[in-house]
Amino acid sequence: MPVKKICALLSLFVLLPTFSAQADELKEQLCANAYSSEKSPEVVYEVCHDAAEEGSVIAKGVIGSMQARGVGTEQDLEAGLSNLEIAALAGYPSAQFDVAHYTGKHAREPKDWNKVFHFWTLFKRQNEKLDDKQIDKIQRFYLQQMFAFMGKQKNDEAVKALHVIGVMGYAPVQYQMGSSLFRMRNKPSDVNGNFTAQAYAFLKVFVENNDRIMVSDDLVNEAKSMLAELSEDEVEESQKAYQSLKMQVEKMQNLFETIEGAYSFKRMS
Repeated sequence: MPVKKICALLSLFVLLPTFSAQADELKEQLCANAYSSEKSPEVVYEVCHDAAEEGSVIAKGVIGSMQARGVGTEQDLEAGLSNLEIAALAGYPSAQFDVAHYTGKHAREPKDWNKVFHFWTLFKRQNEKLDDKQIDKIQRFYLQQMFAFMGKQKNDEAVKALHVIGVMGYAPVQYQMGSSLFRMRNKPSDVNGNFTAQAYAFLKVFVENNDRIMVSDDLVNEAKSMLAELSEDEVEESQKAYQSLKMQVEKMQNLFETIEGAYSFKRMS
């Protein structure tokens, strides 16, 4: 085979990845253009589905939202949430909001609410389009829906889920956990005083929390009153539980900050 032909073939193999990457970018751009245009939902879904198949995270977010709503395609909540989570974990706020919204709307298990508040937290930490009143309104809605759901469960799974949400820093949940445990202290089932220690831990963390959505001064005073009822020995014995819970809350906040920092770095690169 002539040397020139061999060189031409070799150069083609070298350029193939570049062509492939450019093709993927083009598909992603076509998806973005279709989504922002006045094209029919069916056309948008078809174009974006093609880009998503090639690995476009943005396109996965678009078709995920359409699948969850049943727009431009048949409704498929499971597939929609799967695609939305990929985009959400990549740092796209709209996908994070959609994961929280649709998971909460169709919650079946207490642990579903852990996902709701996880992605809602990621969304509100990096979204600059919402003001404090809007955030307050949406967060209040999620908390009310979650409490209504948990009220019907009343099982260990609900308690575990509430514990996680409390660790995420949501003050109303911390109060709910603390006050419930406080009422259970000194019962026969509380052999080792664990309820008392956990009640102190949650109430103490709640009082120190600056998040005041759905938290009135009366609620804070009630928490302080419950803490005042505990004896010096009970407070002393509860310090380990308090320090442990406080550390969990701090670690969770550091985790969210790390994720947020990764999103910022990715946008800058």
